[in-house]
Amino acid sequence: PLELNMEYLQRFIVLVGFISSVFDFCTFGVMYYGLGGDENHQELFRTGWFVEGLLSQTLIVFVLRTEHPLAWLRLGGSRPRRGRAAPAAASLPSAVLVCLSAAVAVVGASLPLFAGSREALSFAVLPPRYWAYLAAILSTYMAVTHSLIGRVASEDRLLSHHGVRHRSRLASTGSDAQGDGVSSLQIV
Repeated sequence: PLELNMEYLQRFIVLVGFISSVFDFCTFGVMYYGLGGDENHQELFRTGWFVEGLLSQTLIVFVLRTEHPLAWLRLGGSRPRRGRAAPAAASLPSAVLVCLSAAVAVVGASLPLFAGSREALSFAVLPPRYWAYLAAILSTYMAVTHSLIGRVASEDRLLSHHGVRHRSRLASTGSDAQGDGVSSLQIV
C-alpha cells in the first residue's frame, strides 16, 4: 500500500499557507494605501477584500490540483497520436469544474455592480485601478504558488511506497496498524 507522508503534507500546507498570507498582506496594503480603503471607506475595503478572496480561492484550485494549471486555456495545438494521452491530459480539470469556477467568479465579482446586492452587503463600486491591482496580485500569487509547489511537491515525497503494487482505491485504516500512534490514509 501507499501511505501519505503526513510530515511532508504538513510542511506543504504550511508553505501554501505562508504564500497565501504574504499575498493577503499585499492585498491589505493595496486596499488601504493604494485605494484609500481606510476606516472612512470600509465599504471599499470590504468589497475589494471579498472579490480578491473569492477569485484567489477559486483560481488556486487549478494551481493546487493540476500539474499544468493553465493547460485548459490552450486552444488548438497538436493532438496526441491515437492511443496516447497528452502529457497534461491527466492534469486537465473537468469542463464542469472550469464552468462552475467561472460562474462563481463572474457572479461574485458582479455583486458590487448591482445596487440591490451592493446595499445588502454594504459593498462599494470598485474603481477601475482596483482591477489592475487585482490582476497583478492574483497573477503573481498563482505564478509564485505554482513555481514553489512545482519545486517541492511530488508524488514521491507525498506518498511512501511499501513494495506493494499500486491499485487505485482509497482506504482509511482508521487504526494504528504500525503501533506508532498515527492513523493513516492508504492508497491500496
